[in-house]
Amino acid sequence: MSSGRLDPLLRVAFRAVGLLPERVRVVLTGIRTPAYRLGASCVIVDDAGRWLLVRHTYRRGWSLPGGGSARGESPADTARREMREELGIEIEVGPSAAVVDPHIHRLTFAFVARIVSGEPEVRSPELERFAWFDPDDLPSDADRWLRLASGVAHRLVDGEQVPVVVAPKD
Repeated sequence: MSSGRLDPLLRVAFRAVGLLPERVRVVLTGIRTPAYRLGASCVIVDDAGRWLLVRHTYRRGWSLPGGGSARGESPADTARREMREELGIEIEVGPSAAVVDPHIHRLTFAFVARIVSGEPEVRSPELERFAWFDPDDLPSDADRWLRLASGVAHRLVDGEQVPVVVAPKD
């Protein structure tokens, strides 16, 4: 789209930006690019095939457990940390899908997981309670995230590879 005369100048400008330290490049590109929050949620499945759902104190309805990533933390590490902090359990993460919600600028990795140690208990003021649900009979008062992620979760639990899902506009 640029004119032929601007192309050489733009190439020089891009090369100059490429010489800057990565942190400076990130800040410069972030000026025009919307920032996304990164997080992880877990579809924790028990031996009976039920899913562990939680009720957060700051949202309405049942949801998948999870939370936001700390700076430099991988999504899988986020999932493990959140389950430890909120429910007191250690998990093994399995298949995942990236769920992009461009309307609220969030990228969340939904992991299928199983408990490898501990018994779930509410250990965080972020949670009111938890309960196990049959995945074919999820609660009617599911929050937006559970409504969005449950379709992806069903596919992941069934062994389907689901690389990226973009949330529809409400």
